[in-house]
Amino acid sequence: MQSNGTLACDPFENSPDDHSEFVASVCRSESPIARNSLVLQRVSSNERPESRGDPGDSSNVVRWGQSFQIMCYPSLVESATQMKARRAKPTCGGDSAGPKPLFLASRRTALSCRQLIHLTHDGSSYDTHWVAHIPAKSKNAGLDRFVNEGAPIILGEPFVLQHCATKQLLSADRDCPIITDFGSEFEVSVCAGCTPGRVGVLRDEFQGAKTSATNCRPELVQNVWCAAVLPQSKNLTSEHAICPEGILSKVWDMLRHQGYLSFRRLRTYLFSAVAENGGNALGTNMVHWIFSECGLRLDEGQFKALIELVSGEVTPNKHMVDVSALCHTLRGPIQDARQQIIDDTLANLGSVDGDTLASAWDALCRSDVLVKNIGGEIDSFFVLWNWSDKGTISKEAFFDFHADLSAEVQDDAVFRGVMNILWGK
Repeated sequence: MQSNGTLACDPFENSPDDHSEFVASVCRSESPIARNSLVLQRVSSNERPESRGDPGDSSNVVRWGQSFQIMCYPSLVESATQMKARRAKPTCGGDSAGPKPLFLASRRTALSCRQLIHLTHDGSSYDTHWVAHIPAKSKNAGLDRFVNEGAPIILGEPFVLQHCATKQLLSADRDCPIITDFGSEFEVSVCAGCTPGRVGVLRDEFQGAKTSATNCRPELVQNVWCAAVLPQSKNLTSEHAICPEGILSKVWDMLRHQGYLSFRRLRTYLFSAVAENGGNALGTNMVHWIFSECGLRLDEGQFKALIELVSGEVTPNKHMVDVSALCHTLRGPIQDARQQIIDDTLANLGSVDGDTLASAWDALCRSDVLVKNIGGEIDSFFVLWNWSDKGTISKEAFFDFHADLSAEVQDDAVFRGVMNILWGK
């Protein structure tokens, strides 16, 4: 980010150290081109039960603290392979295997703390493994990394890339220009470094004074990177490591951190605003403000990616959001087994009125179920329900409430337990 450039590959130029490897650099272009379009893929070692999230997740979404590989864009590798084939002497039968993928790699150097970056065809090498961390900006950096480990990395979020084999960080400095076949660019390397301010506060710490850098080793700005998905590659988002769909995981992580009924509270706020303004849609600024009020802190890029998932085929006006479509996208489908639990619960209750909900609220308050975000008054619970003119809850409203609750609960046994607490069945 410090160089205002983008990480780029050059499969046309061999590395001076090894002619089977190729060079990488930081180009000055921020526009998407073949050289700076990279593909990230998780490595199989990420499938471990101690990692946060679903251990059986087979998607290619890159997560904090989990290793992945960075590959050169396939079409660029294919072009370089074809060009070299035309220059080389034809061989009997040719190469039927096709172009091999190129992986970003680094390795230790004996005489310098700066490790040069190269591209290699050897994807099985541990030198091609990288891991992303939240940049250290304060003494809470360690806690932030621990809490977020396993959560998806979202569009536009800054991160530092650590080389797994050498534990050093990917770095690019605008004060280190180099000349390549594409003109003046910047050198990219892996090096150890930290801010000099850490030395300046040692005296105060020795005297017992706590400083902003007491428990922190801030990374240099040269080590901080961010990622974006190519706008023309919407049909490939499921294969990209950092994709708009990861926003959903980010939103749900924040909602579940707040406790149960957080999504229902968000939905109630959204539809209350729709009722006040009329129609079925809200302005994007209003939706973003409601998200912030409900504890969903998304920057402009992340929020835009979420709205694109919803409004791309629903509302041609980019400044309006269909609230029903937004809530449907966030909630997702409900499992048949949970739908049956909801239907059986309503059949046992018969009808649901104010007294029934008051009993459910009392049971909820006596339990250890986390609902810290809706307040301690029964009115804050009642407002989450859609009431009929007769002062009762219809079958559709009962199902809608529990479908929202079901989206917040990942485990079936926990969902049945919450239902038992609410309704005593």
